[in-house]
Amino acid sequence: MAKKQDEKKRFTSMNYLKLYDRIFKKNKHIILKTDNKILFSSSLENLSKYWYTFERVSMDLHHDERKIPNLMTDFEVQYYKNNRPIYYVDASFRD
Repeated sequence: MAKKQDEKKRFTSMNYLKLYDRIFKKNKHIILKTDNKILFSSSLENLSKYWYTFERVSMDLHHDERKIPNLMTDFEVQYYKNNRPIYYVDASFRD
């Protein structure tokens, strides 16, 4: 289970979402990819509470039948080779 202090460091924590409001005035858009199921679940919850809408959500990006466009990171390549799922969300908030 994630520690409370680690939750504040996540890019989808409420503190960061409020910061994005100041930086990006309109049409906020977040794409998140992770191999961490707990982080992903927490991110979906926070984004939803903050009124983001989900354009696309995938529990296994590389095996999703929709063939979501993706540029793989170095970590992602390693996870793919080990057949680990990559969780993906494309979320936006429009004023």
